[in-house]
Amino acid sequence: MRSIEIKFLFEGIIFTTPVHVIKSEGNNRVELLIMFSTKYLINQFGRCYKFILENNRFIVTFTTKQKEAELIKSIQDAILEQADELT
Repeated sequence: MRSIEIKFLFEGIIFTTPVHVIKSEGNNRVELLIMFSTKYLINQFGRCYKFILENNRFIVTFTTKQKEAELIKSIQDAILEQADELT
């Protein structure tokens, strides 16, 4: 399993978290696991998220909370900035 560390800005705070590549099918599809170690994020949103990056676009992650949608967007933007390190 390969990993990179990303930094993302959320609610005025810079967070750092590892992104683990679970499965990579060439450059077209990558499954990613983000596991939080910050108690604030764990208490507010859960311990981890799994994303699928396909053709440099994320498959939609559905959420009902506005704050969670903002968090996901912030994380995904940070991942896209370092996408070349995932493949």
